[in-house]
Amino acid sequence: MNLILNFKIQNIIYLMVLFLLFSCNTNKTDTSLVIIKGKFENHKNKKILFEELDIRDIKPVDSTITDKNGNFHFKIELPETGFYILRISKNNFIPLLLEKGEIIEINSDATQIADDYVLKGSNGTQLLKEFELYTKNNEKKIDSLGRIFIDSKYEPDFLMIRNSLDSNYKVIFKEQQEFVKNFIERNINSLASLIVINKKLKRAIVLDKEDDFEYFEKLDKCLIKKYPDNKHALDHHIRVVELKRKRIEKELAEKKLATGTLAPDIVLNDTSNKPVALSSLNGKFVIIYFWAAWDAKCRQENPKIVKLYNKFKHKGLKIYGVSLDKHKKIWTGAIKLDKLDWIQVSDLKGINSPVVKLYNIPKDLPCFYLLNKEGKIITKSSDINSLNKHINEILMKM
Repeated sequence: MNLILNFKIQNIIYLMVLFLLFSCNTNKTDTSLVIIKGKFENHKNKKILFEELDIRDIKPVDSTITDKNGNFHFKIELPETGFYILRISKNNFIPLLLEKGEIIEINSDATQIADDYVLKGSNGTQLLKEFELYTKNNEKKIDSLGRIFIDSKYEPDFLMIRNSLDSNYKVIFKEQQEFVKNFIERNINSLASLIVINKKLKRAIVLDKEDDFEYFEKLDKCLIKKYPDNKHALDHHIRVVELKRKRIEKELAEKKLATGTLAPDIVLNDTSNKPVALSSLNGKFVIIYFWAAWDAKCRQENPKIVKLYNKFKHKGLKIYGVSLDKHKKIWTGAIKLDKLDWIQVSDLKGINSPVVKLYNIPKDLPCFYLLNKEGKIITKSSDINSLNKHINEILMKM
């Protein structure tokens, strides 16, 4: 009787140990594995790649071969929430945002899987799908405008057609901007918003890091709180910290460049490699003209500046032209071609020139500073008409 009782007790203990082991393994599977299964109707007995979209590159993770019906199955150990790609060819893939423990089903005819796949089990991937479809639709509209532009090049009313196309493009771009902003507001705690906030519309940046900084900062605050150790959230956090630092630097520079303050001196070489100081023009009204030969808007504005200079140079107006070019031949060629008959200097470092920070030069050129005879700042402007108005008010009285 005792033997039978001992045997039963040993069996119970054994079963309890097995149950505990099984429970531990089950919990580990639930929290660390992702299962991706599905069917690609037109991709039978072919390879599917599973890749990680890392911070700077794409890393291969796993691959499988679909069966004779196009079915596939992945079982992936997921280190953290992140971005991945399910790929059947170079330009035929589905972007994924995966969380630990997800069981995902994806079905498609595999002709162009990103356009028509049906998804179950991944909220993050569903958000990416929603955004990608909206963006692709807008890109198709832009492509259509491009085709009309090409086909209309030699039409007699081409200028009118071009203006209409420009207006339509602006409407599409504005819609994309609004969609992106609303997406981020609605999904402020999702890593999907990291893809959305950085995605371009064709080649155009949709949300600018400076002009739309509030969205970058708001997203950072939410993601770093929810995912404090996630590499994607941390990468965004580092970028936002750097953006903040640059904004503070810019604000401090603006204070130093306020109306009535003494303009920081500049000493750069002219076209003959001789140094010319801005301060050497003290005693004259001076326009500091930041421009570049490669910038189309600057070249368009140059005739207006030449006209302004010719009008007031007999009253002592001077222009100190600072070029943000890198190639001397292009710079000097533009000076000659546009007949810029005033002091021209450059360190040929382009937008990396120290004068860009010194004078807080915006990314969109041209930029003008008007100085009085004491070398103090009267105004800063990017608009030649506004500058012309200021100079007329001052110099016409002289």
